[in-house]
Amino acid sequence: MQTYNYTTFGVGVSDGRDRTTYFPVTAFGKVGEAAASYITKGMQVLVEGRVDIDEKRRMNVIADKVVFGASARRETESETE
Repeated sequence: MQTYNYTTFGVGVSDGRDRTTYFPVTAFGKVGEAAASYITKGMQVLVEGRVDIDEKRRMNVIADKVVFGASARRETESETE
């Protein structure tokens, strides 16, 4: 029997005004392990993948690649120096 390692997280996308849309993301395997280890709230990430819509019409992004950016904490620390 095969087991699957995965993690889920949400990504918020701002429209440049006062609205943010949140997308649920699922990452499997090595991508999921890295995401679970490094992603923190407020961190910038770039997610490449595909959109999956289930039978209840719920959308989920299946990540093929996740690129990690700056965290909100690091940016705040840099601004105060």
